[in-house]
Amino acid sequence: MIAAFKRTLAWVLGMLFAVVGGIVLIGFLGDMGFVDDHKPPGKLIRLGALNVHAIISPGPTRPVVFVHGNPGTAEDFSEIQKRLSPKVHTIAFDRPGYGWTDRPRQEMTPRNQARMLHDALKELGGKDPVLVGFSFGGPVITEWALQYPDEVAALVYLCAVADPVDGHK
Repeated sequence: MIAAFKRTLAWVLGMLFAVVGGIVLIGFLGDMGFVDDHKPPGKLIRLGALNVHAIISPGPTRPVVFVHGNPGTAEDFSEIQKRLSPKVHTIAFDRPGYGWTDRPRQEMTPRNQARMLHDALKELGGKDPVLVGFSFGGPVITEWALQYPDEVAALVYLCAVADPVDGHK
């Protein structure tokens, strides 16, 4: 009788693990296809083996670069970009690991993110941007300005996180 109970319990647990494993696998495969199933609304900038996604609205001014928070995507700024166009040149980036921007395997501190977005802007030919950081975009634009002080026209903080380690309090 105990042996039958153990076999039944093993079978039930085995089925439970198989079902949970299947659900996890289906979710993982679904996420893997997101980028293929949903084309980016902007442009992909190639930086070595990585892509950086930007939504660009041309205009005659120096670029105003929007960096979103956590979570978020470049699409968070679509309404303001529409309102500023065509009088102001705007670029909204997806931060590394968000939207259609790849995330390198290395740790992505605000400094790492700033370098990646700075390099993407250079690929686009943008110079002396006004950087706008919302939420976690604030520490990213701060690092951008600290690393490239002669290449930034101004910083604009929108509800920015003061300490990226502690985050919101």
